[in-house]
Amino acid sequence: MNSEQLVKDEISIVKYTDPNYTGEAHIAKDMPKLIRDGKVAVLYSPRHGAGWYTWHGVEELIYDPVLVEKVEAYRAIENPTPEHVFDFNQDAERYCDERYKNKYFGGAEDLQIMWLPVGTRFRITEYDGYEDVEIPEEVNWMVA
Repeated sequence: MNSEQLVKDEISIVKYTDPNYTGEAHIAKDMPKLIRDGKVAVLYSPRHGAGWYTWHGVEELIYDPVLVEKVEAYRAIENPTPEHVFDFNQDAERYCDERYKNKYFGGAEDLQIMWLPVGTRFRITEYDGYEDVEIPEEVNWMVA
């Protein structure tokens, strides 16, 4: 974590600096995406435990059309049994491992799909395993 210590008039503030932030929106071009009705499928994990994207960092996997369809099929199962969960996790991990070596892909059973209009700026944040999709227009930013 990068940080900068700011001190003024006996008040100390730690300012976090994201090392990946460039000030510009990153546009994921040339990545296969599942688009329906002008919206892009984005995978994230909003449950406690392991984050999905925030733990493996492979941007392509938040859009991957094959993985999105696997998640849709899994989510369509009413009252999934422990066997359904195990099979889905094994299938998702195997698929991801074939494409991207030496990454962590656990916790796939918690994946959800958020449909965002094409061109929407967003970021995925994580706290204690809970991932959240943040859209700048929906965040109440403070200005100093």
